[in-house]
Amino acid sequence: MDLASAAPSPALRQQINVYTGSQDRLIMGQRLLATLLAADHVVEVPGDHDWPAWNVLWSRWLARAPWPQRVTSRHRGL
Repeated sequence: MDLASAAPSPALRQQINVYTGSQDRLIMGQRLLATLLAADHVVEVPGDHDWPAWNVLWSRWLARAPWPQRVTSRHRGL
């Protein structure tokens, strides 16, 4: 089976994101999966398969959260 025939549907691809460190021990698989996704669904930062990289990736993921952003009165300065 080739990768293209195993690719998720376009609708499912919109729900998949790859966030990884460039020195992650799993990088080859992450990059392979990334070839099936839109570029804006892939984030690669310097780092390994460890907390420093994950903290950076987590912050980036939260900034691009897939849910509506809520603004509370506390955040509006009220």
